[in-house]
Amino acid sequence: MFVFRRINAKSIDTESAEVLTYFQLISDSLITIVINVSFLYAIMATAGRLLQLRVASTLPVIFITLISVISIGYFLGGLGLVFKRVEASFHIFQFAFALKWKLVV
Repeated sequence: MFVFRRINAKSIDTESAEVLTYFQLISDSLITIVINVSFLYAIMATAGRLLQLRVASTLPVIFITLISVISIGYFLGGLGLVFKRVEASFHIFQFAFALKWKLVV
């Protein structure tokens, strides 16, 4: 039986933590892509129309999009480490993104 355990900061070195972070980043991205593609196929099935996606033209767009999103996350994380008081700016960014997608009532 596989047992999950919490990894504390003292039990892992920085290289292993870095590898785990990259693995989590890649696995989260792949899970998101699989879920979105399954929704796409469900929408195509219910609409009765097929959308033709070519792998050669779709993968570069996905790759460039992921790089930009990950870069923004690392940029904001770096600001948080340097300035320690950028918590308010994180809330401003969250509010701005929520307004963009009209998630705020």
